[in-house]
This record gives sequence, C-alpha cells and structure tokens, in this order.
Amino acid sequence: MKTKNEDIKREVQASPAPKFTIEKLRENSLKLFGVTQSTFDGVTYGLSGEFTVSEMKKIISNWQNKEVK
Repeated sequence: MKTKNEDIKREVQASPAPKFTIEKLRENSLKLFGVTQSTFDGVTYGLSGEFTVSEMKKIISNWQNKEVK
C-alpha cells in the first residue's frame, strides 16, 4: 500500500526545475552563484533564453575553469 509521503516524493521528483531569464538570474547572481553582476555579464555574453539555477551554475563553473589563452 502506498503512503501519502511516497506520492508526494514522486510529485516533487517529477516536477522540473523552474527556468528563469538571464536578467532575473543576473539580479540575484551574487546570492545564487557567488559572482558579481559584471562577472555574470561576462559569463552570459552571447547567451539567450531561460536557464535553471543548476544549469547556470554549471555554465559559470565551466567559464571560471576555462584556460586563459
């Protein structure tokens, strides 16, 4: 027999993470990602669309670890 908690856990796991515009993520870049807005601008230069917080964290991490030429 399924419990109510199991049903709730499935619903939480099944729901996709919310996506935000770059502008909205930029407003909260210091709190969410630990980078200033100017750094965020450099990371997102040329990007468009909406991203989840975890997607943007990965993009920022890749950008920060990129080798300087």
